[in-house]
Amino acid sequence: MQPLTHKLSPLQQTRRTTGVTLAGSTRQLSGDDQATLKQILTGKYEFVKNPIFGRSNAQRKLFEEVEEIAQPDTSWYHPVMDRYSDAEHRQGRTQRGAVLLTASQERVLFLQFNYCRYRVCKLRDKLCAAGDGF
Repeated sequence: MQPLTHKLSPLQQTRRTTGVTLAGSTRQLSGDDQATLKQILTGKYEFVKNPIFGRSNAQRKLFEEVEEIAQPDTSWYHPVMDRYSDAEHRQGRTQRGAVLLTASQERVLFLQFNYCRYRVCKLRDKLCAAGDGF
């Protein structure tokens, strides 16, 4: 399985206004996009139900009308851990730019995460019902 690479953070990706058109589109997905979509739609997803998910304004309430949550500084992170030393790990040094969340912020992120999983399940169910399942 190939890792997914995006320039945007997961939160920024959910806030984008672009979407996938199910019918009538002349644009074809690239092979990588098709593989990613297939991986997403065939995966097993579960979510914690919340009454707000069924509301017509759920996306706006969960992503636009919430307090801003500070993004951690991830400039220190490099997939190849060439600058990582065991000495730093043993000394218990924390990564710079760590962000501690309040209980309210944790709740917002939890709801956003579960809402995204809910939407994936609904989309998958809709595609399967239309015979476009994978």
